[in-house]
Formats: sequence, structure tokens, C-alpha cells
Amino acid sequence: MFKTQILPLNIGTTTITSPGSVISVLEAAGVERLTLGSDPWFLRAEFEREGSDLHLTGPEGQELIVRDFFDQNPPPDIATTEGVVLKGSVVTQLAGPLAPGQYAQAAPSGSTESIGRVETASGSVSATRVDGTEVTLSQGDAVFAGDVLETGVDGTIGIVFADESVFSLGEEGRMTLDELVYDPGEQSGAMNVSLLQGSFTFVSGQIAKADPNAMVIVTPTSTIGIRGTVGGGSVDSSGVTTAVLMPEASGLVGEMFIGNNNGTQTINLPGQAINIASLDAPPSPPFVMSPQQMGQTFGAALNALPNVAEVISQELVQGAEEGVQQQQEAETAAEEAEVAQTEAEVEVATAEAAEAEVAAEASAAAEAEVAAEAEATAAAAEADAAASEAATLEAESVLAATEAEAATASAAEAAATAVSPEEIADAQVAAQEAVAAEMAKMQNSMLSGLPGMGQ
Repeated sequence: MFKTQILPLNIGTTTITSPGSVISVLEAAGVERLTLGSDPWFLRAEFEREGSDLHLTGPEGQELIVRDFFDQNPPPDIATTEGVVLKGSVVTQLAGPLAPGQYAQAAPSGSTESIGRVETASGSVSATRVDGTEVTLSQGDAVFAGDVLETGVDGTIGIVFADESVFSLGEEGRMTLDELVYDPGEQSGAMNVSLLQGSFTFVSGQIAKADPNAMVIVTPTSTIGIRGTVGGGSVDSSGVTTAVLMPEASGLVGEMFIGNNNGTQTINLPGQAINIASLDAPPSPPFVMSPQQMGQTFGAALNALPNVAEVISQELVQGAEEGVQQQQEAETAAEEAEVAQTEAEVEVATAEAAEAEVAAEASAAAEAEVAAEAEATAAAAEADAAASEAATLEAESVLAATEAEAATASAAEAAATAVSPEEIADAQVAAQEAVAAEMAKMQNSMLSGLPGMGQ
């Protein structure tokens, strides 16, 4: 039997390629946005270029082929019905070149000049270069424009860029370094990164001081413009973006502009934050996050931020550490509760099984008792029948004996009254025949009372 896995797609066809495998197929021609359903699994998917087609493999085995994706100019965006959107340009970057390890002949090659270096790294951290090769990153390694950075469940990374801006990425994060152009003499340039998943923090550098459009973070639901400030946030597993302005150690406060085509919010007070759940809906009104809430939201990324104690106020650092600890305690408590629930379910199942076993044994014992009683009743009935038959046989035997005696007596009487020898002989024969007849009758009666001898 085929194991059917359903991808909720509002366009396209589905192909079953083998037992246990389902691949959905979409056509990219003439489409600006491909909508795949409500789950943004593609934010965590593996992207592969197969000629002009795009092949996606999701974290839970989802598979999707988009025909002629790379023939479109520009390539279409990939989105959910809820408005979580992955830009086609980012998809192209994630898919890499035609042949990993080699530059595609028709594609522009990436810059060989680094745009920054890794200052902090822990756990699993990797970069996929523009030629498709994957490398493990450690402290001191260079990063380049076009790199796709990913962290594992225990991974964090902190990077110092060429314009002295600093960026960190927390565990299970994914981001692309789209562009960094910086002129030290003019102290101008442009920096663009795309954040798909995970928590982040940053300290803006020279580029963001003059123009809020010069340093931009793009998420699946928003665009964040930065001017001379320290901030952080996250993109959660649902694609929802949270961005917050953090208090600086120097007391300076910059600005962040968070929005999309449906509106923009500006935050310029320490602790102010914005949520954006959809690219097709406006951002939330500003609200305030406590240091503890910041720690719970992006504490791991904050800990990975280079020179964090020098750029962030101590109150926030301490509060964030408390938030991280609270988050860890909550996660531990949740894990313990899950284990306890599992143990309780096992205990209930064991008790139910024992109860069922006891009930089965009691039922079997009751059935055995009923069967024994039935057998005893049947045996008693058979014994009564046998006794009755024996009494009947005995009565018949007595009657036969009485009749024999009567016949003998009658014969004797006849013999006594006989005149001639012939009459005496005839009387004796009659007496013998009467006795024989009575004996035969008694024998037949006795035999008919025996099992299997009747009739």
C-alpha cells in the first residue's frame, strides 16, 4: 500500500513516484507567487536546482518540484496562504548553482573579497558558498557576499562586518548575506541580509548611520530598516517576525523602521517592539518588551553578539540572562511534564492490561464453574436414569420368576392329574416350555435394558 502524504496546494498536480513517496508538481510559468498552503515548511526546506526546475525537500519529507522556475525573470515568490513569503531571489540563492562546487556559466560569480569575519561561534555552524560548497565556520573564518549561514540546534554565530556592524544568529537559524558594499572614505554603502529562521541581534555600523535604507534585514513578513542602533528579534517556525529596539550602554537610541506594503511602524524608544505575522497585513502597534522577554525571545543570539557587554546596557544583559534561564527552566519543566505524562500513560495502560487480565481470568473461572456444574447435573441425571432402569429390570425379573413358578406349578398340576403316560409326558414338556419361555422373556428384558441392546 502507498503511504499518502498530502501537501495542501492550491495549484498544481500531485505525482506518486514510489511507495511512500509523494511529489507535488507546480508550473512556474506566468506566476508571480506560488502559494503552498498554510504551513511555511519551505523556510526549513532544502533547495536544489534541477536544470530549469526547482526541487524542494521539507523537514518532514515534503517534496515539491516547480517546473521552469529558473526560466522566469524574475522567479516567482513562494508563500503560504497566511502571507509568509520567501522571495524568488532568495530561493535562487538557496538553490545554488547548477553544479555544486562550480560556478554556473551563465550566472555571475560571487566576490572573492570577504565582507566580514566570524568573531564567535559555538556548536554546529555552516556556510554554503555561492558555488554550492559547504564549509564549517569557526572563529576567525571569513564570510562572503552570497553566503547562506545556518546554525544547528546547539549553534550560534557572531560576525563583525567590514563597516564595523555586528550581527549574531541564534540556534536553528538560517540567513543569507545578500550584499555588503562599503566605502570607508565616504563611510557609505549598503548592507542587505535575509533572515529565514531563528533569533538575531545586531549593532549597526557606519553604513546605517546616515541612511535607514542602507542597512536592511528582510524577513518572510517584513523589511526592517536600521539607523544607528542596537536591536534584536526572531523569525519563529510560523514565519512571524518580532523586532525590538534594545537600550545601548552609551545611552544613545537609534531607530528601526519595520513594515511591508501594508504599512510601516517606527520604533525609537528602548524596549519598543513590533510583531508582523504576514506580508499581506500591516505590522502591530509598538509594544514594550522587558529584558526577560528579550532573553526568552533571542537570548542565545544575544549571548553570541561580539562584545555584547560593551554595547548593551548591563540591566538588559542581566535581564536577558534571567530570561534565558527562565526559558531553559520552562523547557526543562515542559520536558519533565512530557516524561511524567508518558510515564502516567504507561502506568494507566499497564493497570488497564492487568485489570483486563484479571477480568479474563475471572470470566474463565466462572465459565469453568458453570461447565463443571453442567457436567455434574448431567452425570446425576444419567445416574438417576441408570438407577431407574435397574429398578425396572429388577421388577421385570421378579415378575418373570413369578410367572415361571406359576407355569411350573401349572405343569405339575397337569402332570398330577394326567391319566396316561402320554398326557404326563405332554404336561412335562409343556411345563419345560413354559419355564423356557419365561426364562427367555426375562433374558430379553434384561438385555434390552443394556446400552445399545434395545430394539
